[in-house]
Amino acid sequence: MYMSDQTNTSQTGSAATNAHVAMGQAVDRINQDFKEKEIEARAKELGFGYVDILHKPINPDVFELIDYKQAQEAKLVPFSQLGNTVYVAISDPNDPLTKKILSDLTKERYFDVRPYLASTEGIATALAQFAEMFKDHVAVAKPETPATSEDYMVEIAALEKIGAKLHQLGDSQEGLQELELGALSTHASDIHFQPEGNKAMVRFRIDGVLHPVTQLDASVYKFFATQIKHKAGMKINVTNVPQDGRYTLETADHKVDIRVSSLPTEFGDSIVLRFLDTKEQVFELEALGYREPTLSLLKNAQELSQGMIMVTGPTGSGKSTTLYTLLQAFNQPERKLITLENPVEYKLAGVVQSPINEEEGYTFANGLESILRQDPDVIMVGEIRDISTAETSAQAALTGHIVLCTLHTNNAIEAIPRFINMGVKPFIAAPALNIIVAQRLVRKLCVCKEQRTITEMERKFMMDIIARRETPIIAIPDMVFAPKGCQLCSHTGFKGRLVIAEGFKVNEEIEELILNQGSLQEIRNIVINKQQMRTMVEDGIGKVVEGITTVDEVKRVAMF
Repeated sequence: MYMSDQTNTSQTGSAATNAHVAMGQAVDRINQDFKEKEIEARAKELGFGYVDILHKPINPDVFELIDYKQAQEAKLVPFSQLGNTVYVAISDPNDPLTKKILSDLTKERYFDVRPYLASTEGIATALAQFAEMFKDHVAVAKPETPATSEDYMVEIAALEKIGAKLHQLGDSQEGLQELELGALSTHASDIHFQPEGNKAMVRFRIDGVLHPVTQLDASVYKFFATQIKHKAGMKINVTNVPQDGRYTLETADHKVDIRVSSLPTEFGDSIVLRFLDTKEQVFELEALGYREPTLSLLKNAQELSQGMIMVTGPTGSGKSTTLYTLLQAFNQPERKLITLENPVEYKLAGVVQSPINEEEGYTFANGLESILRQDPDVIMVGEIRDISTAETSAQAALTGHIVLCTLHTNNAIEAIPRFINMGVKPFIAAPALNIIVAQRLVRKLCVCKEQRTITEMERKFMMDIIARRETPIIAIPDMVFAPKGCQLCSHTGFKGRLVIAEGFKVNEEIEELILNQGSLQEIRNIVINKQQMRTMVEDGIGKVVEGITTVDEVKRVAMF
């Protein structure tokens, strides 16, 4: 078989072209090899390691650590991670942006960063190779700022619409943003992600009660979890130990700190987002729900010159808000106020607020010792949970300082034995303690509430509580208010929460009982009969009579 002249000429030309291309590629490889050797020699001169990033296998998970646009601008790329050690290929160790990125990884993310010098061509190739993955990361790290939180106003009754929209958005940054802003607009305190099998349940906690939003497919939830953990500065590839982190959500009219907690489960991380409004707040005791006689007890505390003011209750009972309210009352030009918090929940003008950092060894205990060297008049300790913090707080209260603190107890009286059982000697605790308040939060009835006749069960509950006193302090009504439901409260019948509380002053009689190891019943007799303390349940019943809440709410949070 013979080829035509045209075919022969064509093949000859093609072969020549291929040879020319091959020769060009060979020259490029030689030039690149020469450049790589130059970079390697420069790395030795500067005391850096060297990596041929063109031929180095890269773990794609590490691309989650650095923003793509910054990586492009600085001409750097992470290429490996072993435990807490991150390896980063850089082109210019003196570049300011490179220094900042590496510093942020070290100081803010707590990584052990190992920079290696690499060629700009190699880094550019690696960046191009993983461009799509980096683009996803840009959306995670730099979400667009929404117009306002009002633009996303939704109600509990419309949470199903959020769920439907999430299914439309799928695994995207917009999906997570929809959840975040939905939580803001419904005044949710938390978002709960709970993986179960091939699904993950999503719920909002609103006014202390969890409400279902939707179920996510496991793949979508995994994407959300990665976004959340990245934004919170947590280790994305670690799923076998609990982690904590935080990030900030900003809209045009709002700035909210979000605390993140992850817990390993059989089906992946269980994640909870806690929303903390960072804007400066103004609180009033009456607005929180305080009534007499506890209201006067706390207002009179503002005249104290020293001593401990202790607020007790379980997690989520509003203790921190009460302490902030007291701080505002103490905040006068002639006083220096310092707080020790984990984390700082509300920004207060005129107050020095110090967040603890246990990973760096800055704890409540040693932080309190440092605070005392700052010559404060008023100190707030977020939580007393160990003997060192307890003893130092008590000593501070005995040496001319007002100490505001929290403790976990069921009622106010139990705070005394709890404090002593932590290891504080009675002869120190007795004069240090000044005022103790215990509180819970109940849901408030919405304005759509309706009046009805009291049930026999409600009447019996009230009578049993009131009968504990020789002289009744509350009259049982014939009519009470009950939840109805409207668009304003999303047909739950409740809107917002308020405090029910009890409190007493540690006077000389109680000090004597503490020193002599008196019983709780003896202390109870003094605070009930002599100080006329209204118990938490009695305070709740009073708010039922006022038409603010219901018997069921009081029983739900205060009967233990």
